[in-house]
Amino acid sequence: RNIGDCKIGYATSPDGKIWTKYSSNPVMDAGPQGSWDSRGVGVANISKLGVQEYIIYYTGYSGTGLSIIAKIGRAESSDGINWVNRSLLMDVGPTGSWDGRTVGGPFVLNEPTGVSRMWYTGVDADLKARIGLAINYRTIKAALADASATGDTILVHRGTDTGQLVVDKSVVIRAFTGPTETIIDAAGSTDVITNGSYPA
Repeated sequence: RNIGDCKIGYATSPDGKIWTKYSSNPVMDAGPQGSWDSRGVGVANISKLGVQEYIIYYTGYSGTGLSIIAKIGRAESSDGINWVNRSLLMDVGPTGSWDGRTVGGPFVLNEPTGVSRMWYTGVDADLKARIGLAINYRTIKAALADASATGDTILVHRGTDTGQLVVDKSVVIRAFTGPTETIIDAAGSTDVITNGSYPA
């Protein structure tokens, strides 16, 4: 069976031993034709943030045969069954990178500080699989303060970040969905990003 035929189901248990499958499974199917998860979905991790607030991080597949590509998505639900606001969360890395072919199998840990950490599997062009770490911050400044390794990439999702960014590290700041949806507004300053000393 092709890995791209995967779908996500739902089951409940009173004791973690005996499980009852939901009668209307699957609760998440492949995305529309041409989308990044059009071939199937699977390998998911769910976080419960509130009484009626669930976030699912899942692997989405596109392509066919040996050309199947996996990426990581995110969706929201109030009951764990009906999922809305599906979106691509993490794309593959640049060509030649350790995760340049596929990314998937996300596991997310939400910390009390508001920081979320995701461990995921990345596969390179030679089909070598390794585990990586991605960290979600509330602001670009917070990400910059913690980005210490040369070559780190900060992916900025859609929205507007106000204030000047002072960068003294060799990092890449990249808009996830493009410059039209991701804006850095320096409150009138012409120096949006400046090289210099970044305060702790």
